[in-house]
Amino acid sequence: MEEKTKILVHRLVWLTLFTLSVLAIIILLSLYTNSGNETAAFWCMFLEYFTIYALVMLIASIFLSYKQYNYNGATISVYAGWYHHTLRINGEIFDEHNTLMSFTPIKLSTTLDNGTVLEATISLSNRIVLKINNRVVKPEQKR
Repeated sequence: MEEKTKILVHRLVWLTLFTLSVLAIIILLSLYTNSGNETAAFWCMFLEYFTIYALVMLIASIFLSYKQYNYNGATISVYAGWYHHTLRINGEIFDEHNTLMSFTPIKLSTTLDNGTVLEATISLSNRIVLKINNRVVKPEQKR
């Protein structure tokens, strides 16, 4: 559940910063056009760069992904973040891959005590697919 909250926080923070910076630019532009205040023009230029950065981070946060599955009473979760990618069973990390950039899909896998093979594939756009014994499994439905 921690990863799901982390994704939500990233999206809310970058959406808030993007919205506030756009509003600040609008206010500073109106201040500059009405009074010719050069300081407002300087801050407006600075905020334009920050707004572009905030927009890029907001779009990047949309690509963060988390899926949770139930299998034989066990909770399997797969998290695909910006750097950390994990496969957890009942909250315990069974496989992990840390990288900022990957040019191939990331494979996380483990074999359970009963011989069941779990393999999670994280695509280049952080989409998650879990296979259990070479069969695709659907995640839990969101409530």
